[in-house]
Amino acid sequence: MTVQDIYTRLMESEEGSYHLVLANLFNMVFGRKVRPTEWGHLRKLINLYGPETVYWAMLSSSHIEATGKPLVYVSRVCIGMVKDRANETSHTDKLRADTIRLIRELTDDATD
Repeated sequence: MTVQDIYTRLMESEEGSYHLVLANLFNMVFGRKVRPTEWGHLRKLINLYGPETVYWAMLSSSHIEATGKPLVYVSRVCIGMVKDRANETSHTDKLRADTIRLIRELTDDATD
């Protein structure tokens, strides 16, 4: 199974089974199964950030050592991804507002 197969399965799966699909990805990325004590943390990440964000955060975390607590690192990556997305949205909103302002100025100048 490839990472792309897991992504396809994640997008096609029902809400209650995201954790099972992401557990397969966890195994591929970190080379071990999700420990019994980590299942709650994985479910919490999925509920907070959504399965797709957790998917990409796991892939982005593939370089870390899995002997410790990789889900703690994955949660930090999720936080960073959400912050980046929020900054992109506010930047887009600012550009949209600037564009509307410039169009109004140009139309006002054209009518004078």
